[in-house]
Amino acid sequence: SSTSTGTSFVQLPVIGNETIRNLFLFTPTAHRSFLLASSDDEIYVVDQGMNVTMMQDLILNPGEEESFGSGEYSGRFLLQDPRHRNRFFTGTSQVVGVEYTRGRWSEFMRVNRLPDNALLLKKCIDKFDYFWGSSNYMVVRIDIEHPAQATAMFMDQSHGLPSNVNNQVYTDPETDEVLLGTSNGFYRYNYFRNTFYRDTF
Repeated sequence: SSTSTGTSFVQLPVIGNETIRNLFLFTPTAHRSFLLASSDDEIYVVDQGMNVTMMQDLILNPGEEESFGSGEYSGRFLLQDPRHRNRFFTGTSQVVGVEYTRGRWSEFMRVNRLPDNALLLKKCIDKFDYFWGSSNYMVVRIDIEHPAQATAMFMDQSHGLPSNVNNQVYTDPETDEVLLGTSNGFYRYNYFRNTFYRDTF
């Protein structure tokens, strides 16, 4: 522990030999929070009593399809829904929405098996309830307004991108609209024309 900062460390039970890729403080309600530790194969849920449980053991309604390679509830980047604090998104080669309500964990959305086993490295949600994800070789847009009918659209050069590789999604902090970082600068999305154009700022 540190006397100067008041910080203290607690040793948690061993989590196999896995590398923890991401630590995420998930606060689904004003009085409840969890530390989510994500590896390439699993999300570990650490509650306020320092108990560690695998997410797959907590989900009440897991997906029906078998996962491909890495775990269903894994991901190097977890994303909390800005408009529904009790929800977050995860996934590596799929996108899974997880919800915590009345003490229970459940899936509320799943988009299975993205093409080419794409590893989603960046995720964001814009003000129009579109989930955006990017890998080294892909940009995907998923309409999450109605999660049970979530549909994916894959963006490429036909949508105005300068290249189909090395694109990263962000949200503009001023407009909450998607912003794409590319090898040719930043690109914005025209929501009416379904195309990207180069930002001139």
